[in-house]
Amino acid sequence: MEPELQEFRSGKKSLELICYIAGAGAFGVFLRWMQLQLAFNELGLAEKSSFHAVLILFVVAAGVVFFRFVRGFEKARLYLPDSFSEAFSNPGRCYRIARIAAGLIVCAGSVLLYVQTGEDKHSGDYLVLSVLGLLSGIAFPLWLSRADGGQETAPWLLCVLSFLGGWAFGRPKWQLCLFFCMLSASLCILNLADKRVLGLQIIFLGLAAELILCCWIMVTNLQKGEAPPKKKTNTGGFETL
Repeated sequence: MEPELQEFRSGKKSLELICYIAGAGAFGVFLRWMQLQLAFNELGLAEKSSFHAVLILFVVAAGVVFFRFVRGFEKARLYLPDSFSEAFSNPGRCYRIARIAAGLIVCAGSVLLYVQTGEDKHSGDYLVLSVLGLLSGIAFPLWLSRADGGQETAPWLLCVLSFLGGWAFGRPKWQLCLFFCMLSASLCILNLADKRVLGLQIIFLGLAAELILCCWIMVTNLQKGEAPPKKKTNTGGFETL
């Protein structure tokens, strides 16, 4: 195995990427906290402040850094297979524990959100969030476990379990998928700076963990060389949607 590819297989590159995501999220938390302290009055209304623009510029800058990461993979002639089982292969006990733990965090946050907001005037809205969060927390480990069997998963099942629709429709764009997973994970961490019910905070934390795990898996499954020509995939009729 080439030394460059070995760096990806060993997880070194994935760890570097996660450090960027966590670092961007943590710095974003600081900027958002400063914005809340200095750019809003006691009624919670926005006032004129440079922190509004600073936070936006920071998010754009983080996006640029993540984009350069993905472009760096492309320039190194690395690619992610179009096969779902190859792109998201995550065998072993450590991956099993990680995906279940991330899903359980989201589920725990969803249950706590429902308990905390039962008497709230917006309880109906919170109930919807609780149900969606619970379904997401349950679906995430099931979705990743489907990649371990070595067999292709039915498109309809991927549509039910995933938020990564490209593989379900037979038209994956791994570059966009990796980029938005990185950016979304950092934004989930950034959102922890806001004051909200604890259940929602836990959901954001769990979603960040899920997205970071997806980034780790995708980077460790990168392959070296030119991507093979795309084959026509049977998507079970979903391509007509």
